[in-house]
Amino acid sequence: MSGTPNSVPFSISAAPSWVTGATNAQWAQIPGTATGTLNAAGADDNCGDAWTAHAYDIDKQIIYNAAQGGHVAPGPGCTAYRLRLNNSSCAWEAVVATPSTQDALDALPGDTSSYGGRAFNLTGQNSDGTKSSDHSYNMCQYARGKVWFPAFCAGYFSGGDGPASTAAWSWNPAAATNSTKGYSFLGLTTPGLMQFGGGRPVESGCDYDPVTASIWALYQTWFNNDSTSQSLVQINTVTNTCRSYELTGMTSTDCIPMQVVIHPVTRIMWLIGQMGLGYIDLSTVTPGTAVTATLATESGTPIRTDSAGVAFHQAANSGQGSIYVFDDSNSSLHKIALPASPSSTVAWSSITTTGTAPSSAQNGTWKKMGFMPNIGGNALIVLQGSYSGSVAGGAVRSATSFMKVPSGGL
Repeated sequence: MSGTPNSVPFSISAAPSWVTGATNAQWAQIPGTATGTLNAAGADDNCGDAWTAHAYDIDKQIIYNAAQGGHVAPGPGCTAYRLRLNNSSCAWEAVVATPSTQDALDALPGDTSSYGGRAFNLTGQNSDGTKSSDHSYNMCQYARGKVWFPAFCAGYFSGGDGPASTAAWSWNPAAATNSTKGYSFLGLTTPGLMQFGGGRPVESGCDYDPVTASIWALYQTWFNNDSTSQSLVQINTVTNTCRSYELTGMTSTDCIPMQVVIHPVTRIMWLIGQMGLGYIDLSTVTPGTAVTATLATESGTPIRTDSAGVAFHQAANSGQGSIYVFDDSNSSLHKIALPASPSSTVAWSSITTTGTAPSSAQNGTWKKMGFMPNIGGNALIVLQGSYSGSVAGGAVRSATSFMKVPSGGL
């Protein structure tokens, strides 16, 4: 989620002029991002474009792109980038600039496709201890000083979907210079961590719950509409332990929850799906008991696209708030007005914007859109649009757009 403090408190600097001079509900470009590059020389353009996500440190006003990409060998590996928003001129910069030399290991036996040579061992762990790059989709979340990856998806291989698993990782920017470049592997055998042998669970979503200091992730092998492959998993960011819950009620034929938003006060976990809008009341979750996901009643015109971007805004840190949804099929912005009770009707509406809406990111917006609630007292929706072409060394331009949001919301 992009709306609840989840790291060590940080002194907020005065807002830069590009923020204070912005107009509410108007798309604009963050200065410096058009000339910055997201990829180090020799790395893979896919770290920005291949079904990948960003993680948002809302306290320090930093956006991270770490261990992203997939499909190629060698790839960007453990390369990580950041965008610091409290500057007069911003640009994506490398945190870990050197790709892992082991990022081309552990291909599946017999895999001769151009997508081979990845860490297809269901862990995502290279032999040097680093995390292999992968398609994170929405399975990437900042919490308590780290970027967390609740699942691993190697991508594709010849003959169908590549192996995916619930192998969980974290990345600590403060430890990014050590031998593993800041990556920690929670392991496939972590107690409570459900294991899938196939499918793509990472095409579902996750968010951070400050009450339990946990990331809640919904895994689903959606491609076969197999409701028995659905699971809600809790990753405790303090103890580094996991717990799985059977998911009942809503099935994948009802809703494919690609985006997840957890309200920090009501603890309602909203599931924004390709087929419907659902919710889970986390306050009722009990270990050892199945969790019920319920389809919501909706009004207005819902947006049904699997790769939309979402951002949650809780006005003045009180009230129900709104979820903003960016439809990457036509670059339009929409709002879900959250009701006091999830069983009440959930209203959708379109938002009139000005400026030039960013074009959708290649292969989907996913978590390339987020909410930064306090840039010098100003709230922003930040959205990574499509990348504008390569530069010397194989890197890509990384123009990033933003929209200023008034205190009461759009």
